[in-house]
Amino acid sequence: MGLPQSMSKSEGTDHIFVPRSELGRRHGSLHQRLDGLQLDMTLIATNVNLYYLAGSMQEGMLAMSGELPGPVYLARRAFDRARHESALEDVRPAVGPAKLSGALGVSTVRRLGLELDAVPHAWADRLVRGLEASTGSRPELVDVSQAIREVRSIKSDWEVRMVEGAARQSDAAMERVPEVLREGMTELELSVEVESTMRRLGWEGITRMHRFGSEMYMGGVLSGPSGVRTTGFQAVIGGWGLSPAVPHGASRRSIGRGEPITVDICGSHAGYLTDETRTFSLGPLPEALREAQSAAEELLRALERELRPGMRAGGVWERAHALATDLGIIEGFMGVGDERMRFIGHGVGLELDELPVLAQGMEAAVPEGAVIALEPKLVHPGVGVLGEENTYHMTADGLRLLTMARRGLVEV
Repeated sequence: MGLPQSMSKSEGTDHIFVPRSELGRRHGSLHQRLDGLQLDMTLIATNVNLYYLAGSMQEGMLAMSGELPGPVYLARRAFDRARHESALEDVRPAVGPAKLSGALGVSTVRRLGLELDAVPHAWADRLVRGLEASTGSRPELVDVSQAIREVRSIKSDWEVRMVEGAARQSDAAMERVPEVLREGMTELELSVEVESTMRRLGWEGITRMHRFGSEMYMGGVLSGPSGVRTTGFQAVIGGWGLSPAVPHGASRRSIGRGEPITVDICGSHAGYLTDETRTFSLGPLPEALREAQSAAEELLRALERELRPGMRAGGVWERAHALATDLGIIEGFMGVGDERMRFIGHGVGLELDELPVLAQGMEAAVPEGAVIALEPKLVHPGVGVLGEENTYHMTADGLRLLTMARRGLVEV
């Protein structure tokens, strides 16, 4: 597929495009998941899933139907760019809902697959009314969100390479911290150094999340009791942030000596993320905190040795909880009181909160090919947060570490 005439060959030459073979693998896997739902058509419209299945995030929809020879990417804006970015064979300008079935040549749409966990009700209703006007029947809506999330949870070799690119960013940022950390600098100033390091390596400046209402920038650079400050964001640590409008992350608090400094950040490469946490301090931590940090690291190493494909996701949480009890760190493990988080890890990919979720009560098996983060953290009220987090690839033989920054407490 050649470049559109309006697109210069020199433009975007350093971009990483999703290969056609990769898109074909994804569509094949999704078709298997959707088989049996008796869908006449499926329309994908959310940014992340559109990128996953079309290789471009230009506004529009991806249409799939048994009456079509293959997927059709209907680009509403920046059509030339969408055609340039997507390796799909069929990329067309978008049409309105009333013209959709006719333009695609799909005669009947009795059952329509949509991402009902994400698309707005008004958008779906407008689509349904348009299809009803053109076909004479109102389609029944079927949610395909879970099927797409399950397909996305199993990463290809190409996707793992993208995650490794993100890991190089967060690794470099962690190695930069002890070089610039000084007494009296603010969390915000340290965060700027971390961000600058990643940005120079291609960090894309956005951390996407699936959960409704969740949003995050780079992560958290938090010191002492600031790390204990929880927020509505679904995480063990929160931080004050810079205002109630962005109520988590680094603040203007000055970093002191002998307190935990928690750097919890996400790299981003070709849309793919990593999640990585390291604990630092200016000067030595009190011995009790050092021992707690060592215990959290011991717990993480045990999980690294034990996890295998097929383990029940909830069972990983149960094992982590048991280890925390045996190691004497259950108090403050993943939070305190009503704000304790009952998970130990999560899938990572194009979004930070992908499947599998390694949480209490989750019955799904951890699949081979998943990319997951494990994050045992200890909250000490009024003092700070300890712990370590890494991103891994679940292979047939167990976990392969992807985030490679120096491990263990780093005292500067």
